[in-house]
Amino acid sequence: MFPVETLVPAYCEERAAENDAKRLARQQQQEAAKKQQETAPATATATATQSAPTQRPPLSHTNSSGFLGNIFSGIMKSASATPSTAASQSPTPSKEASKNAAGVSATGVTAELEKLKSEQQQDVDYLGKYIVPFPPTSLDASAGDDTHPRRQSNIKGKTPTGLGAEPLNIVILGASFGGLSCAHHFLDYTITKLRTTSTAPNYRLIIISPSTHIYWNIGAPRALVGPGLIKHEDAFIPIEPGFHRHRGHQFTIIQGECKTMDKDARTVTVELIGSTAQRRCSQVNKRLSKATSPISPAESNNPKIQTIGYHALIMCTGSSAHSDLLSLHGPHLNTIGALNTFHSKVDGAKSIVVCGGGCSGVETAGQLATFLNYSSHFPVRRRIKNPKKIFLITGSDRCLPLLKPKVGQKAEKMLKNLGVEIKHNIRVTGVKEDFDLTGQSKLELSDDTEMITDLYIPCTGVGPNSQYAPPSLRDARDYILTNGETMRVDAAGPRTYYIGDVASYSHNYVLDVYAAVPVVMHNLLNDLIAHELRLASPYGGNQEKIDALEDEVYVQRHVDSQLCPISRFGGVGILVDRSIPRYMVHRLKGHDYRVCKANNVVVNGGNPYAIKTAMGNKYEAAMSVWNPENVTDVAESIGIASLNREVVEHLARDVEFRLSEVLNEALKFMRHAKRTTLTTQDISQALRLLDVEPLYGYESTRPLRFGEASIGPGQPLFYVEDEEADLEKLINAPLPKVPREISFTGHWLAVEGVQPSIPQNPTPAQGQAEMAARGPSGNSTLAALSGNDNQNVRPPIKHVLSKELQLYFDRVAPAIMDPSNEDYRNAAFASLKTDTGIHQLVPYFVQFVADKVTHNLKSIFILTSSMQLVAALLDNQSLYMAPYVPSIVPSVLTCLIGKHLSSSADKLSTHFALRDFSASLLSSIARRYGPSSSTLKPRIARSCLSAFLDKSKPFGTHYGALLGLTFIAGGTGVRSLILPNLTAYDTVLKTGLEDENAGKKDQAEHVVQAIFRALSTLEEDAVLVGMSSTSQNGHPEGEALKERLVESLGEVMGQRVYESGRQGLINAVLERDLTV
Repeated sequence: MFPVETLVPAYCEERAAENDAKRLARQQQQEAAKKQQETAPATATATATQSAPTQRPPLSHTNSSGFLGNIFSGIMKSASATPSTAASQSPTPSKEASKNAAGVSATGVTAELEKLKSEQQQDVDYLGKYIVPFPPTSLDASAGDDTHPRRQSNIKGKTPTGLGAEPLNIVILGASFGGLSCAHHFLDYTITKLRTTSTAPNYRLIIISPSTHIYWNIGAPRALVGPGLIKHEDAFIPIEPGFHRHRGHQFTIIQGECKTMDKDARTVTVELIGSTAQRRCSQVNKRLSKATSPISPAESNNPKIQTIGYHALIMCTGSSAHSDLLSLHGPHLNTIGALNTFHSKVDGAKSIVVCGGGCSGVETAGQLATFLNYSSHFPVRRRIKNPKKIFLITGSDRCLPLLKPKVGQKAEKMLKNLGVEIKHNIRVTGVKEDFDLTGQSKLELSDDTEMITDLYIPCTGVGPNSQYAPPSLRDARDYILTNGETMRVDAAGPRTYYIGDVASYSHNYVLDVYAAVPVVMHNLLNDLIAHELRLASPYGGNQEKIDALEDEVYVQRHVDSQLCPISRFGGVGILVDRSIPRYMVHRLKGHDYRVCKANNVVVNGGNPYAIKTAMGNKYEAAMSVWNPENVTDVAESIGIASLNREVVEHLARDVEFRLSEVLNEALKFMRHAKRTTLTTQDISQALRLLDVEPLYGYESTRPLRFGEASIGPGQPLFYVEDEEADLEKLINAPLPKVPREISFTGHWLAVEGVQPSIPQNPTPAQGQAEMAARGPSGNSTLAALSGNDNQNVRPPIKHVLSKELQLYFDRVAPAIMDPSNEDYRNAAFASLKTDTGIHQLVPYFVQFVADKVTHNLKSIFILTSSMQLVAALLDNQSLYMAPYVPSIVPSVLTCLIGKHLSSSADKLSTHFALRDFSASLLSSIARRYGPSSSTLKPRIARSCLSAFLDKSKPFGTHYGALLGLTFIAGGTGVRSLILPNLTAYDTVLKTGLEDENAGKKDQAEHVVQAIFRALSTLEEDAVLVGMSSTSQNGHPEGEALKERLVESLGEVMGQRVYESGRQGLINAVLERDLTV
């Protein structure tokens, strides 16, 4: 334990020094006042001149009550306590006054002032180095302009504490398994237990990592085989979104690589990556005037090199493999690039060499042979014709030398069955990549031989990422020397910790990381609380509480748990020092390489191999084995008298795994149902999901209540308590009323898959409310007399919108329908297209459009504005409009094929322009939402076809129906729906074109143009030329062609198509190629 004197913070020393300065200045002023009364008038004049600078009112310092005011007050008091610097500007004091001043100094006050000067100079040096870069000046004021209070370097005043103080940095180096786990633990638990005193500081968590994504290197052996086995978005998980739930805390994530660590100055120097990291680091170092680095003066001016001070430091930088494919080396884009390069070379490679007989090498060789040399795996493997040659080079006499010999022999046998050639007791001494400019690599082996291979993957272990640490903190293998019990680095000063593969205690297992996290975070909490207690009582008042804090001790586990998938459905492994069958390796790791747990690691910092139970924690990885005696009892009940002990244990582990799988699936159903209690229905749903026969006879929405009975000493029996039913009450109960007919009411339910905060559905309390009788004044007697005694209604449900949304709707809705202000309307449509906070208003806008279309069929302006409103909502990328399409389509169809859409005063052009706009809008809806709704396009096409075939409808309806069929069905729909009906429609066209009414004749002409536009979708060839050629019978070929077109399309459209002279259109209509 450090002495209390060495742990008193700088601002506590400053506060004590300020009190001493006030006391000494007060004594000196009193003594000077006594001497002043005894001295000559000249001395009085000199004294008045000396005190003049300190009596000047602080006109330029208006903030006299804040932090700057305290600093200014301290400067003025210090100036009054020191000799005047303006002696040259005032009369010279008399000898008697000088003698008296010397007498005052001789009393010992000068010695105390000198001590105070040295302490204050230390504070100024500290402020100039880490907080404010003041020029290094002495406590004594020099002559000249330095007498001005602004130029005094003797900063005196109280340093802010509490919320106003600069937060203390808790720095975590590394954002992999250990770093993320420590960060989440600090923000979830540790920070809530701090700030136990009124003087406690604030804390800021800083995570420094060279990569913004975590690489799921557990699945690297399979990810490097091909891009489709483990996708990049599954193998590289962004870190920052995992901390969104901690937005209320002070923390930041800085992308950068730690270059040096100064244990004496308690700083780390980071090389930043990207402008975002520089901006965030500048916010952390907002009191620094420029970057300071202990490396070199050149780097100190580099904005990419920044120094960050720390109050506590947790180093989780981990280790790196020798291959870029197996671990991160800087930003994650480097690893993605290495994987893409390897994937591009795999197809053309004929030989692949994997070096390393450990778990990584065996897994990599097995995965390469499985997925590259075999085309099928179940039920029988089938080897491809020209398999790739895969070699595995090991430096020992067997595979997996750190595991049991049987496990290594089993792994070697599986690799040989896959066609992998294994070479033992050989090491790669040198590698020459692309030695012959063909991309191949030459390997120099320890047996004085060479190998030439297309691809080479080194899996020869890992090295610690500890280059930034001082040599005094590292051992011979460059691992950090760590206290194996408290996880502290004693040589690095207080509140410094290491965890994970970079520390000397670790065996480079994931389990070593998560087993040490609770110890590190508990001891960090103790150290921070002890620091807060010292701040509250700097002179040892809380020493008993500090001594009462007990550190947690880390106990190294000496059990092996390692899983090594080799083939697609099997592998080798041990769990808690016990070998497990190959299918267990597949289930526990090989089927997806635990990719499903990656999100939990990033979001919660949990162990990917932990089985999280109600009483466990997310760091624990030890599996509580199912009691093997239960397995033995079941075996004896079905006639199996004796089972091997090892078989019983394997079966017990398999039972536990299957039960945990069922429980995990059942918990998903429980969470999605927004419940906290697990029911039998959740278990049944989980069993159905796993293709297992569900439970019968126990369907209940309430949790089961178990009773306990004893059948012997230490043998409790649990049973389900059945509920007792009162038959008499059941018989005498009144019969329920006959239910009314079922009716459905459409309403909006969700926005982007999330139930809105506005209660659109009845709440449980409203659902259980008593029904009110419908009738005069709600009186049941009057209701019975009026014949409505059997009609009960529930109270109406209020849909509450915020005042801002109500105001928005009240302003936008009238603006859209206002024909007098075009700018106002355009602004409203622009807001609807871009505003991201109007999702709760979407159903109200949809209902608004429906009402306007229904009641204003004669107003072209209102109908057009309504369609523009629908188009604006569909163009808004932040709105999820799929649930509202069934409500929007009827309004759009009305504007497309409505019978009477305008009054006689409206122009014909605006009438058809509305139908054109509605057709394009309907086409956009069908194209966007048609794939998700299989009935949308057929229903629209059916409505348009029915309107087109109805001869009693006006030409405007036929025009809109033709546009709708053309846009929705395309060329196929035109050929199957429009072409067969044109002959029958020819009489309608003739009547309209020959009508004396100019308006009706113009409408018929628009329909002809719509039909011609629909037929144009069938055109494929060039323009028809040479129509004057004749056939063998002497008649012109053009006349015969015209007759065929009239027969297929009718007289009006046949003549129009023939006169167009378009060869491709004619061929498409007649469904054959014509030659001239």
